[in-house]
Amino acid sequence: MKKISLIGKFAVTMMLVLCLMACQKQQDATVQSTDENIIQNAAGTGTPGGSIGREDAEDLAETFKKNGNSGTEYVAFKIKDLQLYLNNIQAKYKSDVVYVNLGVYTEKTAPSKNLIGRTTIFFSANNKKKSLGGIVKTNDLADLDFSDYLNHGQIYP
Repeated sequence: MKKISLIGKFAVTMMLVLCLMACQKQQDATVQSTDENIIQNAAGTGTPGGSIGREDAEDLAETFKKNGNSGTEYVAFKIKDLQLYLNNIQAKYKSDVVYVNLGVYTEKTAPSKNLIGRTTIFFSANNKKKSLGGIVKTNDLADLDFSDYLNHGQIYP
């Protein structure tokens, strides 16, 4: 009888060990899957709100060209510069919105003389750390209490 109970105890112990190992492997797989989902979303596999199709984008661009725009068709920014700018305004001002502002280069602001009169864009953000705890609800630049703007993209054509 002692042999059976000893074998039984051994069998029960082994089953428990196997169950614990299986649970650990399953948990590791879940964590790995979650980590992969986070990485995939961060890598751009998600679709942001406001996305439009190619046909709509082409229609918007063609209409813009027809209405005249001082020769500017688009402005290109390096992704690393945009990411750095967005990270900075989030960290510094707790911004949750970035504004894309339209402007026209003057003699004072144009990076080169041939760009005077051309349309450009520049970025600004809301400041959730503004004094008195208020949130900026306008993009009137005079009302913004910080000077972090971004405008050095390449103008095309």
